Amino acid sequence: MKSFLRNRGSCVLLMLAAVGYSAQVASATTICGSCPTGLDWVATCRAQVPAAGQEDLLDTTRVEVLIDTNMDGISDTTVLMSGPMRVLRKQGPAGTMVTEILSMKLSGEGMTLRAGSQIAGLQQPILATTGEIGVSGGPPDYFAQSFFDVFFELDRGEGPNRYLYNHAPLKVQASITCAPPKATFAGLVLVPLFTAPSGGTPAGQQIYRAYHSTFLEEVGFCTLNVEGKGKICLTNTSAINCQTMGGTWNLTTCIPTVSQWGLVVMAMLVLTAATVVIMRRRAMVRGGL
Repeated sequence: MKSFLRNRGSCVLLMLAAVGYSAQVASATTICGSCPTGLDWVATCRAQVPAAGQEDLLDTTRVEVLIDTNMDGISDTTVLMSGPMRVLRKQGPAGTMVTEILSMKLSGEGMTLRAGSQIAGLQQPILATTGEIGVSGGPPDYFAQSFFDVFFELDRGEGPNRYLYNHAPLKVQASITCAPPKATFAGLVLVPLFTAPSGGTPAGQQIYRAYHSTFLEEVGFCTLNVEGKGKICLTNTSAINCQTMGGTWNLTTCIPTVSQWGLVVMAMLVLTAATVVIMRRRAMVRGGL
């Protein structure tokens, strides 16, 4: 009985400590709401962070996830996901701030991606997603390099291997000028997926491409020239991301493109039309004479 009381007392103390910790955490919900852009903003922000940390609440973040289940390097499923994210910032070493995603739940088209040490609904426990904000640029903008090593659970909603996990961290990084930032990660990262957070069996790979936007952006269509595949069209893509990948962005539809043979045909048609116009003008001139 005494042992039970001791254990019970420990649990109560831990619960009280958690409540006290939550009460000390300040929060910010708007872009640059706690750390405005400015010279040496990282050092200024770091000095103002409470001992318990600064919590940033991002109402809606957006990612585009491509999944290759048969591991042939070609995506079988493309899903646009969005949802809330809570990030904790604390003072770090040598003028940096350490960060952690407390909870992130992104959903779309019947799938859900969860990450964070405080996220609910996980099928199996996953590792914490931690990161850092460190100065990497000089005045006047003073960019800071921010990154997260993301561990996630991907819930595909149904079917075999419904829950998938990454063993190696998914590194997402961007240059930011304030906190919470309006930042966009753009790139192409191949992440092997498994049926369990540790161990398990390989179950395809996640192609994390296009963007991860911390705040909602206007999205449209991006026309890209991909080596070996020609012109392709990405949907639900931000203008910033499209430009980063070297594409042409349009709000309403993909810009029509033609193949090499199509260009040849168009050139011949233009040449033919020009020839007809020239011949008619010459005939008119001769008739006038």
